[in-house]
Amino acid sequence: MLTSLRHSPREESFREKASEKLAACLYEVSQILVTSPAPGSLTATLQSLCACLGLRGALLAFHEGAEGPLTELGAWPQREAPALVALANEGVRRVMRDRMPLIVENAWLELGDSRDLLAAWLDTNLEASLVGVPIGQGKQVLGALVIVREHSAGDHAAFSFDDDVRLLGCIAKLMALVWQVADLGARALVAERTSGHPLGQPTSAVGTAVCWRATLQKAEAAAKTNATVLLLGETGVGKNVIARLVHEASRRQAQPFIAINCAALPETLLESELFGHERGAFTGAVNQHRGRFELADRGTLFLDEIGELSATFQAKLLRVLQQGEFERVGGTTTLRVDVRIIAATHRDLEAAVRAGSFRADLYYRLCVVPVRVPPLRERPEDIALLARTFLKRFNSENDTCRALDETALAALLQHPFPGNVRELENAVRRAATLADHPQLNAADFSFLQEHGPMLNNPQSTRVGQPSSPTRRVSETRAPRHALGETRGPSREQVIDALERAGWVLAKAARLLGMTPRQVSYAVHKHGITLHKY
Repeated sequence: MLTSLRHSPREESFREKASEKLAACLYEVSQILVTSPAPGSLTATLQSLCACLGLRGALLAFHEGAEGPLTELGAWPQREAPALVALANEGVRRVMRDRMPLIVENAWLELGDSRDLLAAWLDTNLEASLVGVPIGQGKQVLGALVIVREHSAGDHAAFSFDDDVRLLGCIAKLMALVWQVADLGARALVAERTSGHPLGQPTSAVGTAVCWRATLQKAEAAAKTNATVLLLGETGVGKNVIARLVHEASRRQAQPFIAINCAALPETLLESELFGHERGAFTGAVNQHRGRFELADRGTLFLDEIGELSATFQAKLLRVLQQGEFERVGGTTTLRVDVRIIAATHRDLEAAVRAGSFRADLYYRLCVVPVRVPPLRERPEDIALLARTFLKRFNSENDTCRALDETALAALLQHPFPGNVRELENAVRRAATLADHPQLNAADFSFLQEHGPMLNNPQSTRVGQPSSPTRRVSETRAPRHALGETRGPSREQVIDALERAGWVLAKAARLLGMTPRQVSYAVHKHGITLHKY
C-alpha cells in the first residue's frame, strides 16, 4: 500500500510557489529556444534563466562540433566579478570531467583554492553556490550549463538544489534537441561556416570583459533590425567577428553573408566586384559577372575598410544605399536588391568628414547604429581565455597537446598588443609552432618584447577616442621596476603594496602599475590572504 508524504501547510505553500516559478521559467526558456533557434537565443536563454531564478550569473560552454575548441557564453546581470566567472568555469570543468550534474552548496568550503580570490568579491555574510549539468548527444558530453547563486549564509529556504538540477537538465535536453549540440559552434556567435565569399579565419567571440560584453549586446540588439551597422575599431580587434554575429543573429541568417575588403582592390576592379559587369564591358570581360550586391540579395553585405574609398566611388555607393538600385558596369538595365549593409573601418570617419575626404551624406547613411569594438588592451581579463582558445584550436589542427603555464600567461598579460586579438592569435601559434616542449612558458613568448617596440604605437585614429599611446600602454603594462621580469611581482612586493593601500586591490594596483585583475591573479598565485577592515 502506498502512503503519501505529508508536509506542513508552510512547506506545501513553498513547494507550490517553487513549482510555479520553475514551470514559468521552463516555459519562457523553451519559447526562446524553440521559436528562435539562432545564436542570439543562446544569450537570451541565459539572461532569461538569471531573471527567472534571481541568479548571480549563468555560463554555457560547448564544443564547436565533436572535436572543436570550447566556446563559452555567459550572462551576469549584476557586476561581472572575475572570481565568480572563474568559479563558473571551474564548475564547467568538473561537470565535463565527471560527466554528471554538479552541486556546490558553499564555494567557501568546497573550493578552498578559490577562497582568497572570492573574498575580494563576496561579502562575508554571503555564500556562492553552484549548480551545473552536462549537455550531451547520446553518451557524448559536448558541453555544460552552470548557474551561480549568491545568497545569505546558510539560507537555502528560497530554493532547492534538486529542483535546479531538474530544471537545468530539461533546458540542456532542449538545447540538444533544437541545435543537435554537435553543430552549436556553427550556429553560435563565432559562426565558422561561410557562405558566398569567406572572411578568412574568424576569431571566437569569447570574453568576459564588461566592454566586450557590452559590444556583443549592442550588436545583438542591432541584429534584430535591418538597420545599417558601422563597426569602429582598430585593426585586429575582431570587427569581422561582430559582423558575422550580426548576420547570424538576424532574420537574414539563412541568406548569404558576402564580404569584401574595400582597401584590397583598385577602384576599377572594386566597382566590377561590387556591381558586376556585362560581357564586353572592358578588356577581359568575356562573360557576364554578378557583383557582390547581387550575390548578397536578401542577405548581408559586409564592406570592410569602408574608409579607404575614393570620393568618386563614395558617390556611386551612396546611390545604392539610398535607393537600393544600380547597373552593372557596361550595362543599362537597373537592378534592385534587398541587402543589409554592415561596414567597418579603423579610421576616424568624423574627422575625415570634417577634412572633406569622406562624404557627410554617406557617413550618416552608414552610421545608423555605430558599434565600437574595444582593443585588447581595454579587456586584459580576456587575454588568458583567448590565448587558451587559440591554443586549443592549434592543438586540434596540428594533433599536438601544448599548454600554457603561469609564466606564459603573465608574459602575455604584460604585453600591450598593438595588433590586438589578431596579434595574440599569431603569437600563440608562433610560440606553439617553435616550442620543442609541451608546456609553453614566458621564454617562448620572448619575441613579444624583442619586436614589440616596432608596433607599440596603437592606431591613433579611433572614432571618439583621443590619441594617447603612452597612457594606453601604461594601463595594461606595468613598469619594469614594479613587475621585474615577465614573471610578475614577488610575494613581498604584492604584500607591501596591499599594506600601503589598506588592502584595497584597486589602490594596490595603482602602486604596482598593474590592473586590479593582475593584482588579484598575483594574490591568488602567491596564496596571500586578503585582510578586511
